[in-house]
Amino acid sequence: MGNPLGAIGTYVEVLRRRGADPEVVTGVTREVERLDRIVRGLLDYARPHEEALAPLDAGAVARGAYGLLEAQGALKPVRARLEIAPDVPRMLGRAHLLEQAIVNLVLNALDAAPGGVVVLGVMAWAYESRRAVLKRSSDPEQASFPRPPASRPARTEFVAGQPGVLAYVADSGPGVPSEDRERIFEPFFTTKEPGRGTGLGLAIVARAVHDMGGVVWVDTAREGGAAFKMFFPAAGR
Repeated sequence: MGNPLGAIGTYVEVLRRRGADPEVVTGVTREVERLDRIVRGLLDYARPHEEALAPLDAGAVARGAYGLLEAQGALKPVRARLEIAPDVPRMLGRAHLLEQAIVNLVLNALDAAPGGVVVLGVMAWAYESRRAVLKRSSDPEQASFPRPPASRPARTEFVAGQPGVLAYVADSGPGVPSEDRERIFEPFFTTKEPGRGTGLGLAIVARAVHDMGGVVWVDTAREGGAAFKMFFPAAGR
């Protein structure tokens, strides 16, 4: 589909230069770009990832992704914050896949919380099968964030207390309704209005996390919106 879309884009540009109705040209261009995003998303989702996993610094990857989005101006509409805790263990993964997952989650948060708060963080964490309240480096000493316990998705090889890395993206948007949390990572499932989003961004995140031996879930953020969390076992464990 990539070649036909490229050809359509070329013809639209010809029409624009020949004085076609600007509103029509803009509308067609917008829809062609949306189709292109869908095709690219499908390719990313379907493409097998055969490279071997290697030890990597998740904090460094998160800093790189944050810096990239900052340089592009994507973070300007929100109050963005980067939280990288000290002594984060190395994890097994692929840097480009982790970066893609982080960027997708941050873009999702930017869309959910325009003008609000978006937090990207990485910390050391011991895996638990229940939703224990996470302590961030930016939290006050006596901070308390109670929330009802609930099971999180797990991999059969994970055991309680397994040390690893937790990467999270939290926002102050409306959050994800509890009834949608089981489906939010399914391909083409979206809670956005028609024409906004492809329904593939979170599916690509889930595929990337699973391919790197991790697990991803959505929780309620203390900022009031959604908190997407990715856990990966520490390298060598």
